[in-house]
Amino acid sequence: MRLSELEPEWITTEGCSPGSYRQVDSIEQAQGVGHACPRCFVDKGCTLIGVHWCIEWSSSRGARPEQTPLPGRWRLVGTSFEDLTLDNEPPETKRSVLFNGPGCGAHFHITNGEVTFC
Repeated sequence: MRLSELEPEWITTEGCSPGSYRQVDSIEQAQGVGHACPRCFVDKGCTLIGVHWCIEWSSSRGARPEQTPLPGRWRLVGTSFEDLTLDNEPPETKRSVLFNGPGCGAHFHITNGEVTFC
């Protein structure tokens, strides 16, 4: 599935609250990316109704360590949602996006705009 199917948004932190953010226009302005959960999107029959939101922050783009959700941090590599790759920070770690704890347990990679499940 393509990331673009999940209504992605470029986002940046806002104010001092760890959970506060706003949408921005481009990857150059972004400190992270937000999108509908790919696991829930598939489980609900490829509809966005009732699907929760995922956020991946980038510390190299200035997202604060306490910015939620925690703990993961990724480098945003690419120029648009169509070629976005979430690379790990630090780069020597090769981790995927994984939602632990309560919830859907989504586990995936985003590479060149493609979402693949683990």
